[in-house]
Amino acid sequence: MYILDVVPLIAIPRNQDQILSYFCEERLPAGSLVEVEIRKKKVKAIVLASKGLAELKIRLKKEADFELKPIDKVLKGQPILNQHQLNIALWLSAKYFAPLGLCVKAILPPFWSKKTNKYDSFAVRGRRVHRKKEPYLEVFLHSQKLILIPEKIMAEYFLEKHSKENPVFLSGSTSSKEYFDIWQKVQSGEIKTIVGTRVALFLPFLNLKEIVVEDESNIAYHSDYTPKYDTGILARRVAKEYEAKIIINDSLPKVETYFEFGEKTLPKKAKTDTSFANMVSEIKDGNFSALSTELKEQIRSAVEKKNKVIIFVPRKGYAPYLLCQNCGYIHRCPKCEHVLVVHKKETGLRCHHCQNIQPILNVCPNCNKSVLEYKGLGIEKAEEKLIKFFKDRNITPPKILVLSGDTPPKEEENIINQFKDSTPVILLATQKILSYQRLLKANLVGILNLESLLNFVDFRTEEEALRTVFILSQMAEKTIIQGYDSEAKVVKTILSQDFKSFYEEELEARKDFNYPPFSEFIKLTFRHRDQRQSEREAKVMKERLSQEVRVKNYEKELEIIGPNTGLKEKGLCTQEIVIKNKLEIKKRNELLRLINNKWTVEIL
Repeated sequence: MYILDVVPLIAIPRNQDQILSYFCEERLPAGSLVEVEIRKKKVKAIVLASKGLAELKIRLKKEADFELKPIDKVLKGQPILNQHQLNIALWLSAKYFAPLGLCVKAILPPFWSKKTNKYDSFAVRGRRVHRKKEPYLEVFLHSQKLILIPEKIMAEYFLEKHSKENPVFLSGSTSSKEYFDIWQKVQSGEIKTIVGTRVALFLPFLNLKEIVVEDESNIAYHSDYTPKYDTGILARRVAKEYEAKIIINDSLPKVETYFEFGEKTLPKKAKTDTSFANMVSEIKDGNFSALSTELKEQIRSAVEKKNKVIIFVPRKGYAPYLLCQNCGYIHRCPKCEHVLVVHKKETGLRCHHCQNIQPILNVCPNCNKSVLEYKGLGIEKAEEKLIKFFKDRNITPPKILVLSGDTPPKEEENIINQFKDSTPVILLATQKILSYQRLLKANLVGILNLESLLNFVDFRTEEEALRTVFILSQMAEKTIIQGYDSEAKVVKTILSQDFKSFYEEELEARKDFNYPPFSEFIKLTFRHRDQRQSEREAKVMKERLSQEVRVKNYEKELEIIGPNTGLKEKGLCTQEIVIKNKLEIKKRNELLRLINNKWTVEIL
């Protein structure tokens, strides 16, 4: 008789035990799959450890105050995950305070639960590598390399770049059949180079020796589902698990990465033709257009020479908000209170947070006056202004393409191909274009309304704005940045290319305010239909945490901020508490176990 420590593949609240014990008549290896009963429900579980009853008898007699149940049945007697993968799941759960079952489930391949003979052979094959004709030692010596990319869009470029290494590509959209084939061949060592999105970190590598993280700062590297991990941080842990080298590549590094690796992460100074058009001066000179005089002239010249132009517009839609000029009322989403964005093509006001759509009103609901104005510049309005520019000058407009987050995937590919194949051509684009930074080149880039990149209450705003402008400037021979503040740090850094000073100043400021990398941010969110109830719950939780901090003498390692009222989410009122943490993971998690499962915990 044996006792199995198992991880049920369900979301057990994090303040409860994540690993459960059951009886079994046979010893099962770590990584095998069983079925157990939890609260009268049949649940699949992964085995972590198997121990003989004899060696545990004395401890059980002393400690056990409950009766262990037997497992229901063995589903896969051979491991479907190796020890490295199990270690990574345990780390994910601890690091991101996420249910261990969901962390294990995230590592399992999409075909793991399918009842096929193929899958059975997969489970056994990984343990019989030495039976292949090629000697095991020789297979083992063939090192493996993983090149991580944030989006599938970039696959073609990196597969071509590493073509001599015969790479394979893996992403979340890879078919189960192909995924199964790659999983087996990575496990046996047959595949040496993998280009993949973040799911590739969970492959059962035989001899991983190098991980390359491309474009580490890309937002696509953040998991939207539990566990909500940062791929760059996870890649470092996977590299440590396999004793592999890690290389971080980025156009401009994250401040945390610069702090970790130093100046070698910064780009070298290059000769660039970049200028700043001050829109305050343009207005004083009587130019009230969205386009500066210099940008207009450069666009006209580019069209005449049959060149390619990219116009970057930070905002989607027609205008960022609808404003009543009489009372100052701004239309907000009734479900989540975010500002509604004007979309003329859809003839509606859309919430970019919850995707709720409202009709465009002609009368202000607050004062009943018909003095509503579309304020700000979105990509639709920029297109309208550009067409008007050509019309006013009797110039035949070139092909004008529009690329944004609203562009359907099939149409997106067509737009990119048209831009590559056409001259003259103008591409109006939002942040979506950053995914094509290596695939698209233009003669001219114009960046409209720089301030739209800086108007966010987030300590990373300037860093992200600088990176966006830098990437765009690398995509063209000439770049014109339009804004209202020539003294803005982003503008001065881009023009001088003194990136070291920018990063050193950022680190100094973050140290003063105890921001990452000098602390860890933890965001606690409570949601309830009743505003008063949510406020009461938040105050109680704040006091509970504060008391524990005082009892444990954690005042120097922890700072609790809030609670603060957040924006509504799906009609629910929200309360947020932010913790700046310097405790080690084990102590931090002991504190977080005080939080009940009505709260969500996110490690930022």
